[in-house]
Amino acid sequence: MKGLTREQKIFLKVARAYVGEERPEIGFQFSFDGVSQPVIGSGSRIVDVSFHNAERLFQRIFLEGNMGLGEGYSEGLIQVKDEDYKEFLSICVYAASPRILRHLSIFDMAAVVRARGAGYFTKPRQGATMDNHYSLSDWFDHDDDSNTFFHYWLDRDHRM
Repeated sequence: MKGLTREQKIFLKVARAYVGEERPEIGFQFSFDGVSQPVIGSGSRIVDVSFHNAERLFQRIFLEGNMGLGEGYSEGLIQVKDEDYKEFLSICVYAASPRILRHLSIFDMAAVVRARGAGYFTKPRQGATMDNHYSLSDWFDHDDDSNTFFHYWLDRDHRM
């Protein structure tokens, strides 16, 4: 695990514990910025996951929790086949379960629990972030005629 950040090492430990406890029939092949890591698990089905700009991505995930994970995925920093995304996501969902945490050191446990329960992952902060990213209300408030939005899409000249 030379050359990996603390967050990347913790993620690999969590993934190893998850495969051992929850999904022994699956293996995971992770790649950080094009550098493949040893396959985790000995299952016949291998899930291939690539992380781009991995150092920044994992710092973001450990700071922002699920919001950082989701935004990293939507920005293309995490590449996994659509049919395998659920398996990858399960690692993150089960990360704070006692069955997984017992495989980690106390310091690694603290980092995982903090990522799951603090930072941008808290409910009020998460709601504010969601509103900021995905709300059209500001656009409608500043537009003289909010129906313009709908007329734009109905007008054939504007369609591609």
